Amino acid sequence: MLPERFKTEPSPEGPAKGETVENERLLNRYYDLRGWDQQGIPSDRKLEELNMEPIKGDGKLQVALDLRDLNEAIDIAKKAVAGGVDWIECGTPLVKAAGMEAVKKLRELFPQKTIVCDLKTMDTGFLESEMAALAGADVVCILGIAPDSTVEDAVGAGKKYGIKIHADLLGVTHPVKRAKELEKIGVDYVGLHTGIDEQLRSDFEKVPYPTLKKLKESVSIPVAVAGGLTVETIPDAVQCGADILIVGGSITRSSNPEQATRRLKKVIEDATGA
Repeated sequence: MLPERFKTEPSPEGPAKGETVENERLLNRYYDLRGWDQQGIPSDRKLEELNMEPIKGDGKLQVALDLRDLNEAIDIAKKAVAGGVDWIECGTPLVKAAGMEAVKKLRELFPQKTIVCDLKTMDTGFLESEMAALAGADVVCILGIAPDSTVEDAVGAGKKYGIKIHADLLGVTHPVKRAKELEKIGVDYVGLHTGIDEQLRSDFEKVPYPTLKKLKESVSIPVAVAGGLTVETIPDAVQCGADILIVGGSITRSSNPEQATRRLKKVIEDATGA
């Protein structure tokens, strides 16, 4: 952070003497143009542009914008970005309510952030992945329970357009077995997902840590986890090997999404030793 005096005192040799130079805003804009985050670290998207491997060692925090109103989603996304979120997800309800315009708007507003489009594709794997790619998505989510032909076509679109394919294991009876099959087909990520409806049931207890751990041990591609993640549950998820931590309500329903995001990032950093 800049010293307070830089924000309030005029810069004596500035272009307009006597005017206060908004150094913090200029610095943030400079970082945006270079593709850095607010700590001066290159974003995953920027590293891929340079044909470099993303920085390893810390779990990625992804905010799931499972909302119906695009303006509300954008407002929360801005606050989450200010709080240090890594990836922004255009959630399924948002895609259905606002269409690909939601993806386009998120790409426009956050050019250096990884934009995830959660389509939950079950058919037309190439077409839907292509639509998301052309709208500006970096990652497209399909359902792991989809036919192999659909998964193959989505992977094909990923290769054509340079995007990643995330296979969501929601509803899969044998997630570890299916994850191995999906990895062979060529998906880039698999995600262990407890859906919102399931979380709302009285018998929902916690993140399925044993399955998450087994999943991480069984595949070589990154593993995401979604559903029931909070500051209390994230440490165990990280210890089980989660690479991507997808958080919805803990951010979107918070009275202070920016602060909530900061807390979640701090918990992840503490758990990973970053």
